[in-house]
Amino acid sequence: MHYIYRYITCCYAPFVFLDWLLLTEAVAISYALAGFQFFRIADSTEDMLLRSLRRFKFSPALLGTSPTCSLTTHAQELNHVSPQFTTLKPAEIQPTTPSRLAGKEFLPGSSGDGFPELLSPPTETFPHAVRIENPGLHSMDDCVVSCRRYLKDKLTHYGAVLLRNLPLKTADDFSSLTQGLGYKGMTYQGGAVERQELDRNSGTYTASDEPPQAVIEHHNEMAYSPVYPSKLLFFCQQEPGEDCGGETPLVKSTDILSRLDPKVVQNFANKKVRYVRYAPPRGPGAYLPWQDVFMTEDPKVGN
Repeated sequence: MHYIYRYITCCYAPFVFLDWLLLTEAVAISYALAGFQFFRIADSTEDMLLRSLRRFKFSPALLGTSPTCSLTTHAQELNHVSPQFTTLKPAEIQPTTPSRLAGKEFLPGSSGDGFPELLSPPTETFPHAVRIENPGLHSMDDCVVSCRRYLKDKLTHYGAVLLRNLPLKTADDFSSLTQGLGYKGMTYQGGAVERQELDRNSGTYTASDEPPQAVIEHHNEMAYSPVYPSKLLFFCQQEPGEDCGGETPLVKSTDILSRLDPKVVQNFANKKVRYVRYAPPRGPGAYLPWQDVFMTEDPKVGN
């Protein structure tokens, strides 16, 4: 997938162009840029009016003699209408500028013959993308309920769902949404990269604090750990400019598995896989110290 520039992850312990994206464990992901940035979007006049109406509970005493009194009934009616989802076509979620792969710095193998020149565009079914219509007319609670119902069947069927136009502006908004969906968050204990914990209850972290030029290739999240997330949720607070990077490509693991030599797959099934990893003590170096990996200062816990 494309266009994640600043994001946080949730559900391990976690697109919005202002979107957010939900994945199952059958999807491999690749973060291209690191970091997280808070920002605030200026309220539109319409949003400010709607917030004011909700604040005063559409009181007829306040609005009854106003030339805008018709807004009272209109707003009350809208309050009972659930958010509607409109399916987006691949062209609607594809960046204007294709993302170049061949010759990309810090991408292993990109200078070799036969390497794909550009990142593949989205398809009709992957990821499944929808837009919430008129988000300013719905409360966060209404959006959470509608998303929960929508994702119940769609996520399992498609493997990845992109929802746009959700009323999310901050990490706290995102955490509230994820908890409202009923998913239990995880900690990032045993993780391999540095992340900032933003909300432990919902399991919300920055996606990566790696340098912006770093390329993180496709992987199944925390596949090296006996405890890994069944779902991943991504939230992007700031849309990148064109040709700025920030892509988070998605790959269906089942598609890759079907292309592998059956003998190779069977060999792995028979011999299994062992991950060996060494975590140094705290000090200068490129790797996370065991204290950060296991979130403890107690060597017994780390061992």
